[in-house]
Amino acid sequence: MYRIVVINLGSTSSKLAYYEDKTCMIKTKIDHTASEIKKYPKILDQYQYRLEAIVKFLKDHDIDYK
Repeated sequence: MYRIVVINLGSTSSKLAYYEDKTCMIKTKIDHTASEIKKYPKILDQYQYRLEAIVKFLKDHDIDYK
């Protein structure tokens, strides 16, 4: 069985999905407020912020990501 995590980072949201083979098991959209995004002058400055949101999604749904 294939396990796939799909991550689509947009300017004001992060879309995440988890698939087992071709079946989508869970998907979500995390909206990021303008005030939150403003804290990061460059896109790369958002790395830790976005990573924490992704890891939280994985943990909340008991998805092994290591």
